[in-house]
Amino acid sequence: MYLVFFLEKRCSQICFESVCELEGRQSFIYCKRMKKRYVLIFLVLSLFINSCLYLDVKTPLDKDVRNTQLGEKVGRSKSHSVMWLVAWGDAGTAAAAKNGKIKTVSHLDVHYYSILFGLYSSRETIAYGN
Repeated sequence: MYLVFFLEKRCSQICFESVCELEGRQSFIYCKRMKKRYVLIFLVLSLFINSCLYLDVKTPLDKDVRNTQLGEKVGRSKSHSVMWLVAWGDAGTAAAAKNGKIKTVSHLDVHYYSILFGLYSSRETIAYGN
């Protein structure tokens, strides 16, 4: 979001300067070319950003996973977000333990899922224990 704002602001500065230097139709054509160029640069750069289109990652929340015992029960809690405007759900550890009827949590995992720069995203906490 900030990159788009920066590019748009920079393009308007260049266009404003070009209007001062050039007059008439040439300056308008120059502004259109510059805007197209910045949009193209943004799209190409966005392809190289990791997981900008699709993300599906599960990671542990434990630092020492060699000595981890998962336990017999598994509980999950999840939160969702749509269009960066609406979010709902409880992805906390307490909710995951409550959903799995776990009294002692021995290990936690987190599952992230995102589509199109976070247009839809979810975060799931997975608790293991007894």
